[in-house]
Amino acid sequence: TRLAYFMKQYHLDGVTIDIGDLSKQNIDAVAEFIRLIRKKVGCNKTVAVTVKTCGHMSDFSGFSHFVDYFVILPGSASIPAADLFLNLKIPKNKIVIGMSLFARYTKMGDPAGNMNITAEDIETLLQPDTAAVRFDPVMMQMNATVIIREWDPPLQICNGSMLTPGVYDIWYDTP
Repeated sequence: TRLAYFMKQYHLDGVTIDIGDLSKQNIDAVAEFIRLIRKKVGCNKTVAVTVKTCGHMSDFSGFSHFVDYFVILPGSASIPAADLFLNLKIPKNKIVIGMSLFARYTKMGDPAGNMNITAEDIETLLQPDTAAVRFDPVMMQMNATVIIREWDPPLQICNGSMLTPGVYDIWYDTP
């Protein structure tokens, strides 16, 4: 209800819901959420869903009739992302292939997991003496291993995090 009110108040044409890597356990709850959004915003507004493909795919056909289009962010799927959706009987006129314009990094030994990093931060880190860069054909992404040494000054990146000494694994896209 608040989303529909916000859209009306600011004269917005539609909404995109990012459901990320949807698991089979919560597909029904997400389908109900999408159905309620469509009901609240009406048929004259666009409802899009952004998903990241992965090794497993949930069946989106149960709520695809509430969605104007799906924005697919390719991930580590073993077959092309659009094929996954076509196999799920999603009409091809509802499939849009997107590209993530961010990157993720992990620090070896850090239990925090993946963190966001910008292209500008990556350029700063990719120094010939401290970085090994390669293209991973399975993930279809660039990968860099970056070492920040004990004597290197801590590096603050755009999200405010400080990269301290250690080994970092960075996955990123390029144009």
